[in-house]
Amino acid sequence: MFRLDVGGCTRLTDAALARIGTYKNLLSLSLESAARITDNGLAHLDGLSRLTHLDLDLCEGVSDDGMAHVARLLNLTNLGLGGCNLITDAGLGHLANLQRLANLS
Repeated sequence: MFRLDVGGCTRLTDAALARIGTYKNLLSLSLESAARITDNGLAHLDGLSRLTHLDLDLCEGVSDDGMAHVARLLNLTNLGLGGCNLITDAGLGHLANLQRLANLS
């Protein structure tokens, strides 16, 4: 599996991210509007080293702490954070090491 779009799955939880985190060949992941996803759940994605696209738009439970986990996804080129109102400049600072990041929205 290379692309997984579970955007709009409002009942998706951190436990589901633990399973998704085992899909090591995943290149693109959309979690848009998964309001139950939290920073702890994003820790399960650390091993997705091939991931280039991550959509967290409207994931209202994601904050600055979650960006520390996202910062470990060194191949990210596209990251969607629209509507993630708990992310501040401090959280965005975690993303400074993402040298391939070309699109942040």
